[in-house]
Order: sequence, then C-alpha cells, then structure tokens
Amino acid sequence: MKKMLMMAVAVILVVVISVSATLAYLTDTDDVVNTFTVGKVDITLTEKEDTDNDGKHTFEDIVPGHKYDKTPVVTVKADSEKCYVFVKVENGLKDVETTVAADTIDGQIRTNWTALAGYAGVYYKVVEETTADTPITVFSSFTVNGEKTNTEMDAVDGKEIKVTAYAVQFDGMADAAAAWKVAQGANKYGA
Repeated sequence: MKKMLMMAVAVILVVVISVSATLAYLTDTDDVVNTFTVGKVDITLTEKEDTDNDGKHTFEDIVPGHKYDKTPVVTVKADSEKCYVFVKVENGLKDVETTVAADTIDGQIRTNWTALAGYAGVYYKVVEETTADTPITVFSSFTVNGEKTNTEMDAVDGKEIKVTAYAVQFDGMADAAAAWKVAQGANKYGA
C-alpha cells in the first residue's frame, strides 16, 4: 500500500509539473503605452525702431507731410502649431495721418492680412505649423497728412499707434471670429 501511495504521489507530481510547464507556455503579456506631447503656439511682437527693446518708440516733433518708419513684426516661433495670428491696431493719429500706414488701403492692412468683419482695427492671418521662426510685418510706416493745421496737430499730441498681437491654435476653432474671442483671453503682446 505504501508503494502504491508513493507511486500515486509521484504520478500526481508529474502531472502537476507537466501542467505548470504547459501553463507557462500558454501565457502571454502585452502593453500599450501612450506618450503625449503638448502642442504650442508661441509668438513675439517687436518693432524695428524700438532700439532699447522696451516695447515703445517715441516719435518726437512729427510734422505734416512727413512719412515715419514704424514696423511692428509678429514672429510665430519655431515648432508652433497651425494658428490664427491676430493684430489689433489702435490708431490715435487717425485724425491727422493719410493712412494707418503706407501699407494700407482705406484703413485696411494689405500685407496679406484680412480684416476681421465686425471688429474695427482687427486683422488676422492663418499661419501653418512652423519649423523655423516665421516673421510677419504688420505695416512699415505712417504718413502725416500735409494739409493739417497746428490746431489739428495739437489735438493728437501724446497720442499713440498701438499694435497688439494675439495667436490661438487653428485646430478646434469654428472660424476666425471664434478664434478671436478665444485669443482675447490668451497672452498678448503689444508694441
């Protein structure tokens, strides 16, 4: 009986070892790993005439009939996603100058910018995804109307032409107007 019991235990051990070995061959492991990187939209706004890089340039003693260089440039930084770039031009000299800038026609910036309908002084363009910095000139100058009087010129003393730049991702925006509403809440740059 003892021999039979030992034989039965040996057979059971052989079966257990065989089943364990078989199970090892029938198991498998697999992983799915998701890695996420965040897209970005990054712009800067500079002005060629701003020699001390403080975001301001003072034009002293402007006179009728003269043209003045003013070149705000929005740069969409490298590795930015496709985006809407907006500029808002607030022209405090509109009563004495012949155009908002030499690059405009009837107040519309014509250097590949589109006026945003329903928003005075707001212009936009779509910029594709970038691999290098992409500079975009807003305009390059303004001209004071040669027929303005001293009184009319005095009325604009201390006034400014202010340019503010905004950018927001293109993806997920219904249109430029929807993007503009989002952009106003985002970071902005002024010159």
